[in-house]
Amino acid sequence: MAFLPTFRGDPVKRIDAFIKPEVAEAVRHAMLSAGVDVVFVNTIHQFANPGRSQAEPEERGKALSGSERVWLMAFVESQQTVRITGVIRNHARTETPFDGRIVISHVENVYSLNQGS
Repeated sequence: MAFLPTFRGDPVKRIDAFIKPEVAEAVRHAMLSAGVDVVFVNTIHQFANPGRSQAEPEERGKALSGSERVWLMAFVESQQTVRITGVIRNHARTETPFDGRIVISHVENVYSLNQGS
């Protein structure tokens, strides 16, 4: 399997999902089952911006309570975007506030480091 999928010249989208850790494995498995070739996974923490935070001064710049999220990233063909986004939404919902976010971006170029192009 290639590090990044090759899409025969079709337009490519990047999907980033920032979700709660307790649903991450189910979402990752569902994405792979739905046809995503590779899912990148990373654990991240959300921090309050010290200049914009409404928190007490001693709490500014610290990790927010319940701020741990899992960042899933995948590259998909444009026509798969709606379907894969639906898979993420269906498996990431926990019926509690702040379930997460999905960000979709257009990918202009992908370069392979080992092939030089």
